[in-house]
Amino acid sequence: MLKLFKVSGDSLLPTYHQGDFVLASKIPYLFGTVQRGDVIVFRHRVYGTLIKTVASVTPKADEIRVIGTHDHSVDSRGFGAIRRGDILGKVIWHIKKRTNAQRANERNDVTQKRWGHTQDGTANPVDKRGAT
Repeated sequence: MLKLFKVSGDSLLPTYHQGDFVLASKIPYLFGTVQRGDVIVFRHRVYGTLIKTVASVTPKADEIRVIGTHDHSVDSRGFGAIRRGDILGKVIWHIKKRTNAQRANERNDVTQKRWGHTQDGTANPVDKRGAT
């Protein structure tokens, strides 16, 4: 019912980036219908597992058209509609990849706390290492 997927490619930039993770669930579609604007993970017979935004739904024909935000995205503009049975789940949680800048800031925060430095890099009046 729940499955974790890693995003590869730039089809849904700027929201979803390469290296992000999404948690997809089939539960929303057990009790409701696929809606325009839903972000879904589905399996395509040629392209494999894809993540896209639902562009339109034709319930009588069981056809769902999906689209990426990138102009050159592999989506329904090229391969046509998908079927509801192809859907692996609706994205219910987005886990963003940490950037190099975020990792550097985290390291700086740890260093500042360990050595008793303030945000501007100066030493605190009380040196936590015990030196006078």
